[in-house]
Amino acid sequence: MGIKGLNKYVTENIIPSYNYWKINKKSILGTIISFFTSTTLTRKFTYIFSILTVLISVGAFIFNELNFGIDFRGGFLMEARTQQEANLGELRDKLTSWISVMFIFKNLVQKNDVLIRIPSPENQTQEYQNASIEKVKATLGDTVEYRKVEKIGQKVGAELVNNAMIAVIILLLAILIFIWLRFEWQFAICGVVSLAHDCIILMGLYSICHYFEFSANFHCCFVDDGLLLDS
Repeated sequence: MGIKGLNKYVTENIIPSYNYWKINKKSILGTIISFFTSTTLTRKFTYIFSILTVLISVGAFIFNELNFGIDFRGGFLMEARTQQEANLGELRDKLTSWISVMFIFKNLVQKNDVLIRIPSPENQTQEYQNASIEKVKATLGDTVEYRKVEKIGQKVGAELVNNAMIAVIILLLAILIFIWLRFEWQFAICGVVSLAHDCIILMGLYSICHYFEFSANFHCCFVDDGLLLDS
């Protein structure tokens, strides 16, 4: 982005939003507080609603698996820079002429930078990835500058899933033990259950919205969201 771009973003977005919050903080907080104090929702209704959302999320996760990205499935990503502003539709049309697997384009900060993410089919070798990278370069031509190329094997993705599961289990046990020793065991169980509740619902939303890619970056986001919701 650069220092100039960062300064422009802060000046045009962050500072005005902070000033608006500072000026209207009392009215905003008053509106939020009045909404929760005047609600007519009962405890029974919230219990039923929470249980239903968890069941729907679990069902969606079972029958409509997550759209795993290359971090979990394996594949490669290429950070490229075009001479002019990148035309994503044109680039996509060029690659769909021979690529049969799912791919995603994302604009980066600069308009002539693109990020090409192409997962590999199952049981594909390293030679397949190398050949795919060379074919992408040949398809897009010499006018594109390839600034970074990263390859992720399927074994790496499987190890990432296993390590993530182990990390989640250790984290939940650590939270359970800490709250149990610091407060009461009832609080510990409620804290872990509420944390798991939020994460299950967020994963269910990702499963229902199957179009969105579930990658390591989104994994970190939903874990952070779950922790923030329960803090």
